[in-house]
Amino acid sequence: MLYMGSGNFTTWLQMAGRGAGVKTAWTYHNQPSVLPQVLQAGFQRKDVFLETMVPCGAVDHPEPMSDAEAEGLIAQDLALLNTTYVDLLLLHHRCNTPNETARVWRVLESARNRGVARSIGVSNFAADDLAALLQTATLPIEVNEAHFAVGVMDWETIAFARKHQIQLVSFGSLAAAVPMDHPTVAAIAWRLNVSAATVLYKYVSAHGIAVLSSMSDAHPEYAAQDAAIFGLELTGADTSALDALQAGRTRTCPDCFTDACQACAAALVARGCFPAASMPASGRDNPHAAQCLACAAAPDHRAAVTRAACGAQYMVEKACGQAGGFPAGGGSGRGVA
Repeated sequence: MLYMGSGNFTTWLQMAGRGAGVKTAWTYHNQPSVLPQVLQAGFQRKDVFLETMVPCGAVDHPEPMSDAEAEGLIAQDLALLNTTYVDLLLLHHRCNTPNETARVWRVLESARNRGVARSIGVSNFAADDLAALLQTATLPIEVNEAHFAVGVMDWETIAFARKHQIQLVSFGSLAAAVPMDHPTVAAIAWRLNVSAATVLYKYVSAHGIAVLSSMSDAHPEYAAQDAAIFGLELTGADTSALDALQAGRTRTCPDCFTDACQACAAALVARGCFPAASMPASGRDNPHAAQCLACAAAPDHRAAVTRAACGAQYMVEKACGQAGGFPAGGGSGRGVA
């Protein structure tokens, strides 16, 4: 289990010991604080598993991205982290076109070949994104880090990753369509004498998916609760009961940080599907999600233009803040994006 890229890592590292994982990303803007926290915990750089991500297809970098720009982002990220290598380097999102994604992936492959990154992978890729990249990749896609949770399992992406030996890592496993106080979750937690958060994390882990955890300084007990998944076993009946809470197909990338999703959201706002003031950058916490989806589905000219701007239905759901099972108004409050 890797610690999510926010907050103070010191408590986590002291509890987990050598080999513990810490995560950051170009867009987190917390890189300079990471190594000092490692040293404060009494460790050296070599004692931790360090992950970072570089952006593509998102709103915070030049588009389209050139080889030189991608190389520059990696070099700047390493400089900010004050390290010569990372254990895992990911592409934060797919780029706006398959050709651009392939081009930036080649830069990650170069980093892997030079030893700048010991492993490489992607984040927020669905099965079709992975399939497109595999057509041109010359090195294995070792990791796909995306959103998986009770009620939000992208079984198509899970099956594809298993077939192609891509390790899945989950973020936001507590920000699910199924809240922590759901009766099924609560009953399992009570019987096993663990927290509901532990059950939600263990469910994802039981499907062979590594889990990213987050912990606030105000609640250091969360780290111990999350680490408790390693001493816990769910029964087949537990897993089946939690599987049954999923309603329909979900996608593994619910956020709206990409240029394509932002353009869709802007089109929805322009057509009155929800107020511009409530437009969330992440696409996850829109209190007007139901109104937005109903507006986009209306059989009038406005809805037709919206479909033209957004393309696939799942993009409409992402832009409205409803994709991937995230309920309107947010998740459990302990997940970090």
